[in-house]
Amino acid sequence: FIFLVNMQTKILECINAASQLLQAKDTDILKAFDLLVLMEFRKKFDEVKSATLALAAKWGSQTQFETTRARKVKRHFDELSEDCRLTDAESNFRAVQPNTLLQAGDEELYQAAQRLSEHYRRDIAPSSPAQLLCRTSFRDQIAKQKSVVDLAKMLIVSHPAVTFTFTEVCAFLLFLTLPVSVASSERSFSKLKIIKNYLRSTMGQERLSGLAILSIENERAKKMDDFAERKTRCMPFK
Repeated sequence: FIFLVNMQTKILECINAASQLLQAKDTDILKAFDLLVLMEFRKKFDEVKSATLALAAKWGSQTQFETTRARKVKRHFDELSEDCRLTDAESNFRAVQPNTLLQAGDEELYQAAQRLSEHYRRDIAPSSPAQLLCRTSFRDQIAKQKSVVDLAKMLIVSHPAVTFTFTEVCAFLLFLTLPVSVASSERSFSKLKIIKNYLRSTMGQERLSGLAILSIENERAKKMDDFAERKTRCMPFK
């Protein structure tokens, strides 16, 4: 029970932070995607278990899970006892060293990309080496951008000449138009629903629109009421 409570607390903390940020107006899909940390939370099972054991020991509760009978699955003769093929593939993959590509210069990278495009002419465009070289020159500036909006401003506004090199510019524009949350619209409809419930019998469309504007802009309405209560009609404005 203590383990479930501790795990649910951490899960609800992540959900609450995501819910608060999704209600902001300047939220994009990239920020919303960063909030999806529940998949990574699966890897922290040992951390949650150790914290729960420490908490249970502090409270004097039982610190061991109940053991159940192990299920035996029938194994066929053609099945492997362990996945040796995955282990072999992993050992073969370790032979590929990406450090040589990361430490290569611009000229070496351009020549390697050109040879690759010549060998795979049907799959890779001839302009790919120049695009790759341009991308590497803007790599440091791209890494400094904090959001997709800043990246789109850098490519479209600050450097419009390289927009033809980066084919993702159109994807950036489509990405920025995708809605993430409808919290602002939900607030407006919630205000209208509250007003309708209180004044349903004497409600007209014009009055409903006016009360909705006053409810949404309540701070400005309070300032106007305060100004009217002070009776400062004859006071000269500076």
